[in-house]
Amino acid sequence: VYLLYFGANVFLYVVVVYYPQLVAGFGVTSTLAVGVYLAVNGTSSALAAALYDRLLARFSRPLLALAAFALWAGGFAVAAVVDAPVAAGAPVVLLGLGTGLVFPATFGWIEALAPPDRQGSLSSYVASAGYLGQFVSPLAFGTVIPFAGVRGVFGVAAAAAAVMTGGALLAT
Repeated sequence: VYLLYFGANVFLYVVVVYYPQLVAGFGVTSTLAVGVYLAVNGTSSALAAALYDRLLARFSRPLLALAAFALWAGGFAVAAVVDAPVAAGAPVVLLGLGTGLVFPATFGWIEALAPPDRQGSLSSYVASAGYLGQFVSPLAFGTVIPFAGVRGVFGVAAAAAAVMTGGALLAT
């Protein structure tokens, strides 16, 4: 559960840190326009999180996590090749939907797995794992830029998410 939340925050911060650089590559440099991409990502995440209970009534947590990995793999893959401002909206929607599935899932898993008297402390560890992921993300993916540029960051993230999708598929 902690690793899942760590990874979700690593991927979230790939978007937060590197998407502005990606869209700048095809002429989007206005802070307002860049903010719209990030707001669409956040809105997509909020929508998926708001629908999470309904989705959980129909699908298992592992299956929803698998869907999140697949959304991340697809979103990062599209981001790696997108070259127009309008088309750049699709990846942030996919990536946000994935994040919105994982964030409530991790806290739900803690509630389901932890004894009631330990849920608070074990939930705080989830938050710690998330902050660690946010810290590690630019350090890990920043190493890609000298070799493959900002598009390479999204390609590597797509590959990582695809591996996670495969692992989740084997586990479900």
